[in-house]
Amino acid sequence: LKRVYFGGGPLSPEVGRKVSECTQLVSFLGMTEGGFVLSLLPQNGDWSYFEWSPTFGIEMEHVENGLREMVLCRHEKPELQPVFHTFPDLECYHTKDLYSPHPTIPNLWKFHGRLDDVIVLNNGEKFNPVTMEKVIEGHPLVARAVVVGLGRFQTALLIEPSWNKWDAVPPGNNLIDIVWPKVQEANGISPAHGHVMKNKIALASKD
Repeated sequence: LKRVYFGGGPLSPEVGRKVSECTQLVSFLGMTEGGFVLSLLPQNGDWSYFEWSPTFGIEMEHVENGLREMVLCRHEKPELQPVFHTFPDLECYHTKDLYSPHPTIPNLWKFHGRLDDVIVLNNGEKFNPVTMEKVIEGHPLVARAVVVGLGRFQTALLIEPSWNKWDAVPPGNNLIDIVWPKVQEANGISPAHGHVMKNKIALASKD
């Protein structure tokens, strides 16, 4: 295969790394309101980053904590901007999609989550848990991970185990202990106020 495209949501870093070792991996972005969002093919293995095509009129507006919101702004060739056929009265369309810039390469952007996903703790601190959740879901024994904490002093984590795999694990093992290193990895990429403590992890029931 010359390249593999994926879309619809973030890909776990572990899966992305393995696929990109075999072929070129390309993230594909689309939206109901505006069709496909044009981006350039990634270079140097930066499969998790987008480089926007200048024909799409994309501006990255600062939000907070280094994050930017993707905003589509009308330009002289609106036929290349399907979103303004959907919303002909708008000059700019706010997608509510948040991105973080590449640490060293300009004009590369990694999806970070949605404005709607932001958790506000009761002390006013804010963070977006989506990347944390995806890292934890990279563990083979985890089917789903949800970080919660809206209006609370600190965060907590609810894990839905991958029961068919967990049932094959020898008795006497503790799932939280097994998954904890992955949670620590997720904590390492989140702000301190978003860290999940081990005693704040719960497992969803099999039912």
